[in-house]
Amino acid sequence: MKKTKKNITIDGPAASGKTSIGQKVASLMGYKFLDTGLMYRAIALKSLISSLEVYEEDKIVELCHRTDIAFNTNTKEILVDGENITDQLRERHVDQRVSLIAKLPNIRKVLVSQQRVIADRNDIVMVGRDIGTVVLPGAKYKFYLTASLEIRAERRYKEFTGSKTKILYDEILFEMEERDRVDKSRKDSPLKPAKDAVTVDTTEMVFETAVGTILNVIKGTIT
Repeated sequence: MKKTKKNITIDGPAASGKTSIGQKVASLMGYKFLDTGLMYRAIALKSLISSLEVYEEDKIVELCHRTDIAFNTNTKEILVDGENITDQLRERHVDQRVSLIAKLPNIRKVLVSQQRVIADRNDIVMVGRDIGTVVLPGAKYKFYLTASLEIRAERRYKEFTGSKTKILYDEILFEMEERDRVDKSRKDSPLKPAKDAVTVDTTEMVFETAVGTILNVIKGTIT
């Protein structure tokens, strides 16, 4: 009899702490980890390289089918068609396109299917914006991370500090507010907590406390 894999979902808006907290939870539990947002970023980057416009959805769907996306869960690198493009996925031009790509229904359909296959094969912590609501609605443990817009913008601003990309805090604040609006208002898989998700507000919560909060919910109950 096939053993059912154990899945933990963590959803939330940009810079709410999903990735760093999810990686730590996965590490402590001995689970695999997948940031599904990187899959959408990979397609956003490839669509830019291929000079495709967002309205050319059919061509981007074809691009999805032709693109091989692989993750190294040890190094946290993402390989696209065998090339390590991890560093490129956080560049500004990708940031500005990814929410537009992610709201296209047929793109989501392809990537959601791939995400479910990955979850079916692994005990995994999967993070994104629709994991608990759409991708893995049957997951036993679901979490929704949130934080104030200002704190999230500050976190993202600090990520750019010292990098080649020069950007003002107010620019990030504006773009993040717009990303939230797009993610929450899209017709297909809008950003929202699953009805049975535990909400964790990381606005004033230190990293270790957030990780501990999640682990305390699931500790001693996984069989």
